[in-house]
Amino acid sequence: MSFAERISQMGVRLGTPILVAAIIAVSMGVAPVAAQPAEGEIVIVQSSEPPNIDPGNFDYSQTGPILRQNVIETLTLLDLSDSSLQPRLATAWEQVDDTTYRYTLREGVTFHDGAPFNADAVVYSVERLFNTDLEQIARNKYWDHMTFTAEAIDEYTVEFSLSQAEPVFDTRLSQVPIVSPNTPFDALTRAPVGTGPYTLAEWQAGVQIVLERNPDYWGDQPEVERATFVFRGEGSVRASMVEVGEADFTFSVPEELATTDMDVAYQNFETIYFILGAWEAPLDDLRVRMAVNLAIDREALLGTILPAETVLGTAIIGPSISGSNPDLVPHPYDPDRVTELLEEARADGVDVDREITVMYINDRFPGSNELVEAMALMLQAAGFNARMELVESGVYREYRDEPRGEDRAVILLSRHDNDKGDAGFSLTRHLCDSNRNPICLPELDEMIQTALATPQGPEREAAWQEVVRFMHEDVQVDAVIGHQVAFARIGPRISYDVSGKNPSTFLIEEVTFN
Repeated sequence: MSFAERISQMGVRLGTPILVAAIIAVSMGVAPVAAQPAEGEIVIVQSSEPPNIDPGNFDYSQTGPILRQNVIETLTLLDLSDSSLQPRLATAWEQVDDTTYRYTLREGVTFHDGAPFNADAVVYSVERLFNTDLEQIARNKYWDHMTFTAEAIDEYTVEFSLSQAEPVFDTRLSQVPIVSPNTPFDALTRAPVGTGPYTLAEWQAGVQIVLERNPDYWGDQPEVERATFVFRGEGSVRASMVEVGEADFTFSVPEELATTDMDVAYQNFETIYFILGAWEAPLDDLRVRMAVNLAIDREALLGTILPAETVLGTAIIGPSISGSNPDLVPHPYDPDRVTELLEEARADGVDVDREITVMYINDRFPGSNELVEAMALMLQAAGFNARMELVESGVYREYRDEPRGEDRAVILLSRHDNDKGDAGFSLTRHLCDSNRNPICLPELDEMIQTALATPQGPEREAAWQEVVRFMHEDVQVDAVIGHQVAFARIGPRISYDVSGKNPSTFLIEEVTFN
């Protein structure tokens, strides 16, 4: 049986349980269809209710679509379509020296509670962010390596002083929520107050969250007057709600149900790749790692295990992230070259016949088990002694993270989110002192450190592009498969462009009615 036939069979095995589940869901029935949204109102259906709606946690995938730029704004907006920064509550910004930045604020803005937006409010927001008595993703995710302080220079000028040089400070600062000075300082809030085009009108726990248009918004008034977020765990139910008009939008439709004109594929800023465990033979030999990359028939994965819209990749950062190298092409499928490389390595005493385990966490994401199996099959077909193993997360981390466990050769399936605008947020995992580093190369370390220290601009972009080229061509500890897509379903009442958005961003102000 050919590999293509086995992949096809795997696709059937993957699809069958999902389709059966969908049929069962339909046969059991779903909640009665509610009335269609009223004029000027939209309904967004999410997979789950957010754990909390404190502004410091608007990076939660379920909190972000509700709060981010809708209720709570930031000083600048990171445009993920090209990694550029756009003015929001700040109109201009400049770097004064290595550890000092100055921002000019937008005038004439008020918070939803009537408090003035000014430099003092920004200072308060920063101080609240660094209050370690509060658990806040916006601090832990972007500022775990440093701190900074804010000082009001005048009513509409803020100066930020950093604990250390940080060339991508502007990008990081775009993730800091700006909150009303009346926001509780020592407690998470269930009533977030910002400056955005929408105010929080209602949170019925377990039922819905409602936003209403802010009549005093500093910017243009959006078309949508009222946005209601509801929560349904079953993907088929979310899809059905939009199809029948009970809801207008959902970010997450299962691939097998994304078959209508309402379904749109979009890059969700997750990259699928395999970590080639270069700390163990035979994967410590570059020729063997090259052979692994050339043994993968990436095209065969598209439209079978992975959606056909998946974008094949050359790095764990997506094509719109600053530092991506547009001159690189994915490794081709070349079984003849694989044979040559393995024979060359064997002749030099490399144990190319040693067993290699292809490993991942069992059922981590849709299709992950099938990807592990496909990788093992591809390696076997190319002449490797490979097998698959599905494990619990704790066992997986024993091989992914240092100090590593049992002495055996492993290839680890992995996913990486790269929605932060700069390659430096991703490629530091390849530094020698990273506990996830699959290889320690002084030359690569120096290249990464140089890129990290380079100010934002063309020189930094070029430095990261050279790092990406070196890793893709000369190191090959990552067997990059591709950049994932998700499927949104957009009802016929509205228009909304999902491109350049991650699943934690839903800009209601950009929704228009048809």
